[in-house]
Amino acid sequence: SSSQQSVASNSRNTDMCVRDRTLAVVLLAAAGPDGTFSQPVGCFSYNYRFVPIMNDIAGMPFTVGSALECQGKCEGTAGCAYFSFISRSGHCWLSNSSSNAVRAPVEGSVTGPARCQAKDLACSAMPDARFPAITPGKSRATWPGNHQPTNLQCWPRLASGFPRRCPYHVATVLEDTIHGWPGRCENMQKIDDLKHGETCKQRCVQSALCGVWSVENTTSKVKGKETCWHALHGVNCNDGKGPRPVRAQHLMHGSYRRLARLKGLRIPNLTRAFKISHDAEEGRRRCRVACLSYLFCQYWQYSVKEGCWLEDPAAKEVSYPMVLPVNGKGLSDESWDGEFIQHVCRPDSVAPLPTTDFGPKAVRRRSDAPHHTHHPDNMKERDAVGGGGGRSGSSLIMRFLIGLTLLLCSILVCGVAYKMIMDHCRHSASMSKRSKREAKQERRTLQTAVSHSESSRDGLSHQRQQQLQQLQQLQQLQQQR
Repeated sequence: SSSQQSVASNSRNTDMCVRDRTLAVVLLAAAGPDGTFSQPVGCFSYNYRFVPIMNDIAGMPFTVGSALECQGKCEGTAGCAYFSFISRSGHCWLSNSSSNAVRAPVEGSVTGPARCQAKDLACSAMPDARFPAITPGKSRATWPGNHQPTNLQCWPRLASGFPRRCPYHVATVLEDTIHGWPGRCENMQKIDDLKHGETCKQRCVQSALCGVWSVENTTSKVKGKETCWHALHGVNCNDGKGPRPVRAQHLMHGSYRRLARLKGLRIPNLTRAFKISHDAEEGRRRCRVACLSYLFCQYWQYSVKEGCWLEDPAAKEVSYPMVLPVNGKGLSDESWDGEFIQHVCRPDSVAPLPTTDFGPKAVRRRSDAPHHTHHPDNMKERDAVGGGGGRSGSSLIMRFLIGLTLLLCSILVCGVAYKMIMDHCRHSASMSKRSKREAKQERRTLQTAVSHSESSRDGLSHQRQQQLQQLQQLQQLQQQR
């Protein structure tokens, strides 16, 4: 039909465009201003579209302004089950219930159902034992609803398609240099625009796409000055030739579900993360950690012959839905082991600070619990967000402790000042009483002295009178003679 020819023509034209295989390819673009979609997590998929399209809809493709408007077109059209919105052109395509999701030839497409459900099946569905199968149709049939979850379908997004930071489990520390991890990753990018008071770790924790951070002081032209490095995921971090860090950490954002165990099967189009390890169990652990730290990684595999391999959409695309290799190569290669995981952001227990979960035991434990999200097993040690040689300015716990310390110091200072004032008042009162007693005693002494003086004067006057009387008597006797 003319509509199908239009779709084919658009596909051929877009295939002629050079697809940028850099980080910009991974950072998807949909329509609309930055902000969060109102739809529940799991409803929309990015860089996918549904085919075939409905061929009896006049005026299609519609030109709309956003994915939400395209979804509204689908909901108001009889027989429409899914929509596909191409942000670059603004085209809106509608599909019925018999269509299937495939990778879109153009980056920035958004697709989803005509109406979102409160809890999307993609965030809880598990395949049966037949997954993966030899054809896309048979692989889809192993999933409830015939739909394999798309990459990061159950992760919150901005309206631009950019992954948001998970507000529930911000980051979990998987490996740390203070616990023996070398941290000399080779694919790091220098971060030279840290804001005043912001640390290297803070920036990484706040970005959902930062899987590893490192601080070192050997590459700067200023002796001893620390340099910050980030990466989407670590490459060859244990045996690499990167700068020796002062501090570095492997982080996992949010939680995850293990959807399938991939044993004895080699998945095409994975990217090597590091070579073989001397300890096969340790190699599998490190490979798993590398995938958990990379938000866009769904598949990891480790081989005792060829090392660790991860999905990296910025380099190569793994088939969707996943199918067995058509040539049968690697179907019975028992040297390969790995997992199909789904990164999720679940509103369960809130853990706003990075928690520490070290060692192979903590990471491997999740292999035995595929239906549960990842929670740190060791909650005793909590790292402040501002690690990496800087202050933890955004740490709520540190702020609380600092505030409590200041409050106690204020109370102590006030108590000392109050005691000094009261002692001074008591001393002043005591001195006043003493002065009054001394003054009273002085008055008594003075009165006694005055009375004695008066008595003495009275005594002298009496003696003089007697002497005068005697003298008068003598004079009279002389006159008589």
